[in-house]
Amino acid sequence: MSLPNTSNKLYLLTAGERDENYFKKVRNLDIQSFYEQSNGGELIEYLRNEFKRKFDFIFIDSRTGITDIGGVCTIQLPDILVLFFIASDQSFNGIIKVAKKAYDVQKNWTIDRQGLASIPVASRFDFNSEYETAKYWINRFASQLNDIYGRWLPVQSNTSLEDLVQKQIDMLMNTKLPYIPYFSFDEKMPVFEEKHNPGGLKYAYENIAALIANNLEDADQLINDRDTYIRKAAERPQATSKGGDLIMDNPSPSMPADEYIESEGFRLFLDETIRQNACNAVELFLKDNKPIKNAQLNAIPPAIQARGFSGLKDLIENQKGKDTKPENKAFWEFLNNIILAQPGSEFSLRQIIQNELKAHNLLTEETMSHDKIEQKKIRKANKAIVDEVLNHSIAIYFEHFNSHYFYITKQGAVS
Repeated sequence: MSLPNTSNKLYLLTAGERDENYFKKVRNLDIQSFYEQSNGGELIEYLRNEFKRKFDFIFIDSRTGITDIGGVCTIQLPDILVLFFIASDQSFNGIIKVAKKAYDVQKNWTIDRQGLASIPVASRFDFNSEYETAKYWINRFASQLNDIYGRWLPVQSNTSLEDLVQKQIDMLMNTKLPYIPYFSFDEKMPVFEEKHNPGGLKYAYENIAALIANNLEDADQLINDRDTYIRKAAERPQATSKGGDLIMDNPSPSMPADEYIESEGFRLFLDETIRQNACNAVELFLKDNKPIKNAQLNAIPPAIQARGFSGLKDLIENQKGKDTKPENKAFWEFLNNIILAQPGSEFSLRQIIQNELKAHNLLTEETMSHDKIEQKKIRKANKAIVDEVLNHSIAIYFEHFNSHYFYITKQGAVS
């Protein structure tokens, strides 16, 4: 791809062929085995060096969570991490964990590598209509970024804590990405469309690009003399030395769980994976059991509508404990196995959701900590995320389950 006003080109390397087997391939990739048994680390290091030799800048669009795949992109590959977060504790704490994990791992590396640095970038901040709220969040975040900024933001030894925090606020303000409604539609490019505007996206992108191009050197000049700092970045030799930039796409994007639930990816998961799983479960039940009366199925939607997953759980436990017809008891035992039991059958809804969340990097790996108490906390946090998505999926699941059940029994497809 040719770029305006320059002879350089932009190259894009995608993560893989996005066919129907794509997410299955991602889920089945055993990174630990790749590193330990196939010399994967050496291959990644070789590719890293080759990319750096051939391109001026390499940008990797990486998932932000702490997983094996994420670790390749946030620990071994980068010289600089750019950590994007929105105005929420979950999002901010997430980038802090990613940075700390990367720093801790690199401390014990045998690879000769310059210390990893990170640029925190506050994203989608609306200073126009919510100035006081946005200012509060910026100030709050900046006061907690000492470990990250301390690696590259110059500070005098006699700087007071108040001045230190103010400097971090200034830097965070210079790199924040404002919320501009116009650019939230379609795929417009602010760097091409926007004019010079200190409150615009183009202005913020220029600041971030200058920090990267200058390798974070003399970063305080961005605050004190922006024009000189931007010009110095544009004039650095590597800007025209190799003739291209490379953007790499990580296997799967990541987002907070609440954003995932609102995403197109979640709707696709409901329409395809959840629907198929529900239909398979119906056919499995009818293969080995007698059909049940519609009244049993009709009891499910009101329970979900009233109290979500908790309502369904109580209904299943109550019904399977009753002294009732064998076929009814078999049905509720079957639902208990695929909905409530852990790990349950191969059609377990909880397991399907857990696999989906892992693929989107929304669950934390227990192996990130060797402390049993911390591992217990991780399991508890992961369960809460799975339960949240389960609660948003359960009604759709049983819409598909009931519809398919009524369809195949009406068609006389039960053997």
